[in-house]
Amino acid sequence: MRNYGLKWAGGRTDDLIIKRLTRHDDLSGIVEWIRDVKRRIPEYSVFMDFRSATGLRYVEAIESWNLIIHLSKKRKLDEYYKEEGSILEHFRFKERFVRKSKKAFISFVPQSLIAEITRSSPLGSNVLPCRLKRKGMRQRFGDVREFYASFMLKYLRQP
Repeated sequence: MRNYGLKWAGGRTDDLIIKRLTRHDDLSGIVEWIRDVKRRIPEYSVFMDFRSATGLRYVEAIESWNLIIHLSKKRKLDEYYKEEGSILEHFRFKERFVRKSKKAFISFVPQSLIAEITRSSPLGSNVLPCRLKRKGMRQRFGDVREFYASFMLKYLRQP
């Protein structure tokens, strides 16, 4: 089988999982990174708040952001966002958010943040990473998700 010059970067899946589990990074620096992104690229400030609030993967956050704007313009946001409970119901859009290995069912998002998003423009998935690269900043989107999960595990009780 020809690979046409393409290869997987980063090693085997098992090695990547082990690296992630044994990483001793202090995730407290992620808050400063988010603040730095918001300061240096202010037009993405609300998006960074959205990522921080939901813990969605970067691509899922772009999908959700654009869906919020799209449905809001059609006056159908209530098909996705339930004001009572402040819940984004991703499961209603299975093809986008409930895939074989990556699933997002719900996110709790304050109504004030949803209102800001509805007044925003749709986003492309490559713009922010390119801007970070041009400014010499690291891309720490996975760390934002990990920080969110660590925070949630720390403050939520087991059922």
